[in-house]
Amino acid sequence: MREANEIRLPDHLQAAAVTKQGEYDARRLRSQREVIRDVMLAAADCDTWLTLSELRALTRYGEASISAQLRHLRKMENGGYDVSKQRREDAVGAGASADGRGECVWEYRILRILQPGLHLPA
Repeated sequence: MREANEIRLPDHLQAAAVTKQGEYDARRLRSQREVIRDVMLAAADCDTWLTLSELRALTRYGEASISAQLRHLRKMENGGYDVSKQRREDAVGAGASADGRGECVWEYRILRILQPGLHLPA
């Protein structure tokens, strides 16, 4: 398992999830969904798709929890985000067979959705 500082992502994206030792950890006051949302929006700002494994390394939450939170982010009461999923090219999952068939690696991206009558803050 790779740690957040081993993943090659822009510094501001890693900063959205990782805090420095000794700093006040505001993440404790935010929900898991809010942390995942903020990391995913930061990734989207730099046109980056993230796998569940990368999100786990960045947030230290379990992959099943991250997947559930991504599903919740689609709901209107949680922001109604456009959560996209695609197969990561040239990546093979841990359960794949020697002939290349089997599990694939999925990557995710969320985008802000403008609802009718709502405007983004200036």
